[in-house]
Amino acid sequence: METCLLLGSSLSAAELEKCKHFSTRSYNAFTTPIKVSPLTGANALDIAQIGVDQALLTLNATLLTDAYRNARAELKIMDTVRADGIRADGAFGMSLIQDLYTSV
Repeated sequence: METCLLLGSSLSAAELEKCKHFSTRSYNAFTTPIKVSPLTGANALDIAQIGVDQALLTLNATLLTDAYRNARAELKIMDTVRADGIRADGAFGMSLIQDLYTSV
């Protein structure tokens, strides 16, 4: 998406549509009913950033608001044991990964 933002108005209509297609496909992870795993921590923030980028590229204030809402929902310190999300020291915790390491 950053490339699309940098190219901006020099994109052809077809190229702009491809940029929107790829970013929409990624951002829809917030709204799709089928989830492989919870969308938390760095994954949620990365996908929210894709939404912000798309909103800036397409001048979509509604999408920008939604992307910031999704990012803010994840920006909280999660220091409880086995919590998914951002730790006080800036690390990202994900209980699925912890299960893989501690179940041996």
